Amino acid sequence: MSIVSSKRYAQAIFQIASEEKEFDQWSQDMESMAKIIGQPEFMAFLIAKRIPVSEKNKIINDALLDVGQLARNLLYILIARDAIKQLSEIVIEYQQLLDAHNGIARGEVRTAIKITPKLTQDISSILEDIIGKQVSINSSLDNGIIGGFVAKVGDKLIDASTRTRLGNLRRNIVNSTSLTVENNDLFN
Repeated sequence: MSIVSSKRYAQAIFQIASEEKEFDQWSQDMESMAKIIGQPEFMAFLIAKRIPVSEKNKIINDALLDVGQLARNLLYILIARDAIKQLSEIVIEYQQLLDAHNGIARGEVRTAIKITPKLTQDISSILEDIIGKQVSINSSLDNGIIGGFVAKVGDKLIDASTRTRLGNLRRNIVNSTSLTVENNDLFN
């Protein structure tokens, strides 16, 4: 299955969720499915050619009792089409459609130290002002950052790191020094 197919599955799921007004339920179901399917032993069982599809479906049914029937049907289809490995891509595509529907942008923020929930909220607010929509961020540590943060939201990169600020200051000093030297040469 190609990425296009993952998008098609996600679009179909989104359409169903929209018609039934069950966006949150589908999000929970997708998260539950991805968590269980993401376990290496479980995935090995599901992709094993020697195990009948009916047995795989029974195990899915037993393992995902809290997941809605339509979501389990998606898994049955993916198993039958030998495409279960694509579930994670489908989940990501669905989340992107849901975010777009809700006017939410997802961002990645890298910092030198672990940030508090308050600081996460402050950074989100800054990014929301820049992007113009609600921003939900995931943060990670980056040893290459001295201080501040580097954020990526969609195709925008916001570099508020100390390293970049120091680099900009250095360039400004070098440029102003060369201008001073050139101006002094004119008066000699």
